Amino acid sequence: MKLFASGFVVVVSLATLTGISLQTAQAQITSTQRIRLASPVDYHLIHTPTSVYRYDSRTGTTALFASESEGGTGKNIKCLWFTLQDPKIGTPGEPGKYEVSEMSGGHGILVRLDTTSGRTWVAITAGNTHWEEVTAK
Repeated sequence: MKLFASGFVVVVSLATLTGISLQTAQAQITSTQRIRLASPVDYHLIHTPTSVYRYDSRTGTTALFASESEGGTGKNIKCLWFTLQDPKIGTPGEPGKYEVSEMSGGHGILVRLDTTSGRTWVAITAGNTHWEEVTAK
Protein backbone atom coordinates (compact mmCIF):
# COMPACT_ATOMS: atom_id res chain seq x y z
CA MET A 1 0.00 0.00 0.00
CA LYS A 2 1.37 3.43 -0.94
CA LEU A 3 -0.13 6.84 -0.20
CA PHE A 4 1.25 9.88 -1.95
CA ALA A 5 0.93 13.46 -0.69
CA SER A 6 1.66 16.58 -2.67
CA GLY A 7 1.16 19.94 -0.98
CA PHE A 8 -1.21 18.52 1.64
CA VAL A 9 -0.90 17.93 5.38
CA VAL A 10 -2.14 14.58 6.64
CA VAL A 11 -3.52 14.50 10.20
CA VAL A 12 -3.86 11.11 11.86
CA SER A 13 -6.01 10.83 14.98
CA LEU A 14 -5.25 7.24 15.94
CA ALA A 15 -3.03 6.56 18.95
CA THR A 16 -1.30 3.64 17.24
CA LEU A 17 -0.76 2.95 13.57
CA THR A 18 0.31 -0.49 12.50
CA GLY A 19 2.69 -1.03 9.63
CA ILE A 20 3.22 2.53 8.39
CA SER A 21 6.42 4.51 7.86
CA LEU A 22 7.04 7.90 6.28
CA GLN A 23 9.64 8.55 3.60
CA THR A 24 10.06 12.32 3.54
CA ALA A 25 12.34 12.54 0.49
CA GLN A 26 9.55 11.47 -1.86
CA ALA A 27 6.63 12.45 0.41
CA GLN A 28 5.16 8.96 0.38
CA ILE A 29 3.91 6.60 3.07
CA THR A 30 4.75 2.94 2.74
CA SER A 31 3.72 -0.10 4.75
CA THR A 32 6.99 -1.25 6.36
CA GLN A 33 7.13 -0.61 10.10
CA ARG A 34 5.12 0.21 13.22
CA ILE A 35 4.89 3.82 14.49
CA ARG A 36 3.34 4.74 17.85
CA LEU A 37 1.85 8.21 17.95
CA ALA A 38 1.29 9.71 21.39
CA SER A 39 -0.55 12.89 22.21
CA PRO A 40 1.89 15.44 23.67
CA VAL A 41 -0.78 16.77 26.05
CA ASP A 42 -3.80 15.53 28.00
CA TYR A 43 -5.75 18.65 29.05
CA HIS A 44 -8.42 18.86 31.75
CA LEU A 45 -10.40 21.83 33.10
CA ILE A 46 -10.94 22.76 36.75
CA HIS A 47 -13.75 25.20 37.61
CA THR A 48 -13.48 27.09 40.90
CA PRO A 49 -15.96 29.69 42.17
CA THR A 50 -13.81 32.47 40.72
CA SER A 51 -11.64 30.96 37.96
CA VAL A 52 -11.10 28.31 35.31
CA TYR A 53 -7.82 26.42 35.13
CA ARG A 54 -6.45 24.02 32.50
CA TYR A 55 -3.91 21.34 33.38
CA ASP A 56 -2.01 18.70 31.46
CA SER A 57 -2.21 15.39 33.34
CA ARG A 58 1.06 14.20 31.73
CA THR A 59 3.23 17.15 32.91
CA GLY A 60 1.26 18.88 35.67
CA THR A 61 1.52 22.20 33.80
CA THR A 62 -1.41 24.37 34.90
CA ALA A 63 -2.70 27.65 33.48
CA LEU A 64 -5.28 30.20 34.62
CA PHE A 65 -7.84 31.44 32.07
CA ALA A 66 -8.27 35.20 31.90
CA SER A 67 -10.00 37.66 29.63
CA GLU A 68 -9.49 41.37 29.27
CA SER A 69 -11.05 44.10 27.21
CA GLU A 70 -9.99 47.51 26.03
CA GLY A 71 -10.26 49.79 29.06
CA GLY A 72 -12.81 47.44 30.67
CA THR A 73 -15.38 48.44 28.03
CA GLY A 74 -16.10 44.95 26.71
CA LYS A 75 -14.58 45.87 23.35
CA ASN A 76 -11.63 44.06 21.75
CA ILE A 77 -11.81 41.17 24.21
CA LYS A 78 -8.68 39.04 24.48
CA CYS A 79 -8.64 35.60 26.08
CA LEU A 80 -5.37 34.36 27.59
CA TRP A 81 -3.93 31.41 29.52
CA PHE A 82 -1.42 32.37 32.26
CA THR A 83 0.80 29.44 33.20
CA LEU A 84 1.44 28.98 36.93
CA GLN A 85 5.17 29.16 37.67
CA ASP A 86 6.57 25.76 38.48
CA PRO A 87 10.23 25.69 39.56
CA LYS A 88 10.52 22.05 40.69
CA ILE A 89 8.08 19.95 38.68
CA GLY A 90 8.81 16.25 38.27
CA THR A 91 9.21 14.38 35.02
CA PRO A 92 6.36 14.03 32.51
CA GLY A 93 4.58 10.70 32.35
CA GLU A 94 1.54 8.91 31.03
CA PRO A 95 -1.91 10.58 31.04
CA GLY A 96 -3.16 10.78 34.62
CA LYS A 97 0.28 11.07 36.22
CA TYR A 98 -0.75 14.46 37.64
CA GLU A 99 -4.12 15.37 39.10
CA VAL A 100 -5.24 18.89 39.99
CA SER A 101 -8.30 19.56 42.11
CA GLU A 102 -9.86 22.33 44.12
CA MET A 103 -9.53 22.17 47.91
CA SER A 104 -12.77 21.61 49.77
CA GLY A 105 -14.79 24.60 50.86
CA GLY A 106 -15.09 26.34 47.51
CA HIS A 107 -12.20 28.74 48.14
CA GLY A 108 -10.64 28.36 44.68
CA ILE A 109 -7.40 26.95 46.10
CA LEU A 110 -5.81 24.28 43.89
CA VAL A 111 -3.84 21.20 44.92
CA ARG A 112 -1.71 19.17 42.49
CA LEU A 113 -0.65 15.56 43.08
CA ASP A 114 1.98 13.46 41.29
CA THR A 115 0.14 10.13 41.43
CA THR A 116 3.41 8.22 40.91
CA SER A 117 5.63 9.75 43.62
CA GLY A 118 3.03 11.29 45.94
CA ARG A 119 4.59 14.74 45.69
CA THR A 120 1.97 17.43 46.35
CA TRP A 121 1.78 21.16 45.59
CA VAL A 122 -0.61 24.00 46.43
CA ALA A 123 -1.22 26.98 44.14
CA ILE A 124 -0.14 30.20 45.85
CA THR A 125 -1.94 33.22 44.40
CA ALA A 126 -0.20 36.06 46.26
CA GLY A 127 1.84 38.11 43.77
CA ASN A 128 2.86 35.76 40.95
CA THR A 129 0.63 32.68 41.00
CA HIS A 130 2.88 29.66 41.41
CA TRP A 131 3.04 26.12 42.76
CA GLU A 132 4.63 25.52 46.17
CA GLU A 133 5.44 21.98 47.23
CA VAL A 134 3.72 20.77 50.40
CA THR A 135 4.58 17.06 50.23
CA ALA A 136 4.19 15.34 53.59
CA LYS A 137 7.53 14.30 55.04
